[in-house]
Amino acid sequence: MNVNYNAGRAFEYERMKFYKREKKCDVWRSSGSKGPFDLTVVTPGGDMLLIQCKRCNNEATAMRLIRQFREHPPLGQRTRAHYSQIMEVKVKGSKEVISSWV
Repeated sequence: MNVNYNAGRAFEYERMKFYKREKKCDVWRSSGSKGPFDLTVVTPGGDMLLIQCKRCNNEATAMRLIRQFREHPPLGQRTRAHYSQIMEVKVKGSKEVISSWV
């Protein structure tokens, strides 16, 4: 398998574990990048989070991905939606996750 694919998949599983264990959410992973979001999360309060996970080599790329996501979210800018669209980016070699909500 591709090294980048493996790293991206590992980040998705890392975020799944975070939402399941730390936030006590129900989480589903969309394997194979078959949709605009990698994870679907339902919080204990019933909120739905649609999460796109990205892993990149540097902070400049991470910020570009976040900016593009904010400007053009996959499902558009919906003010009365019953879900939140989220991009989570991790830079290679860092433990920090950069998040942006729409």
